[in-house]
Amino acid sequence: MKCFNHYGGYLCLPRSASFIPAPEPSINPTEAFNPCPLGYEPHGDSCVDVDECEREEHDCQPSQECINTLGAFNCQCPRGYSKVGTECIDIDECRYRYCQHRCVNVPGSFSCQCEPGFQLGGNNRSCVDVNECEMGAPCSQRCFNTYGTFMCRCDQGYELGPDGFACNDIDECRSSSYHCQFQCVNEPGKFSCVCPEGYQLVGTRMCQDINECETGEHQCTDTQTCVNTHGRYQCVDTDRCQDPYVHVSDK
Repeated sequence: MKCFNHYGGYLCLPRSASFIPAPEPSINPTEAFNPCPLGYEPHGDSCVDVDECEREEHDCQPSQECINTLGAFNCQCPRGYSKVGTECIDIDECRYRYCQHRCVNVPGSFSCQCEPGFQLGGNNRSCVDVNECEMGAPCSQRCFNTYGTFMCRCDQGYELGPDGFACNDIDECRSSSYHCQFQCVNEPGKFSCVCPEGYQLVGTRMCQDINECETGEHQCTDTQTCVNTHGRYQCVDTDRCQDPYVHVSDK
């Protein structure tokens, strides 16, 4: 056998064998030797991390964000997207019932909407009732807020119109002829009773004759006697006897 020296040892080969050494690898003088691990570079006597994101030495997609790590980097999808393979796919947040009423998905995000009569709460997800009465509801008289809507009501003597907002006066005099003893007068929201001349209203509906002889509202002279009648009075001469008769009593 013949001894042939080899890297780190030797080889015993037959004397007839020939040893052809491999060509020395060519050294590129432009590539500096890097004694640091992958993702690091020498800095003095130590190795420092290479920021591939800042140097744009990464392979992240345009829709992804490069996050530098020690010795490497990560490709991260923006908020509202999930990474599927190497692509970023929009997350449909509406599938997870984030909104109380209605959800509208948009690329990378979502928005919540409320039904009429509600508005978004402070968390932009829940819906709270709107008090339409405090926000100028079109009720002509009284407004009552309810959950999600409102109701209009009218004062006494009025009725709600077909539109549900306006209040129309009720003509009480037309609805019945027994409101007043003599005559009914309709007024906005109410009615009043009037009496004929010579009568006065007792309470709100009844009429009573005025005794002009007792109240002093007559125009009889001193030689006349006032006689009250229904609605009026009469002045009668005191001496109703003709000559030669004299008046001795009322009869």
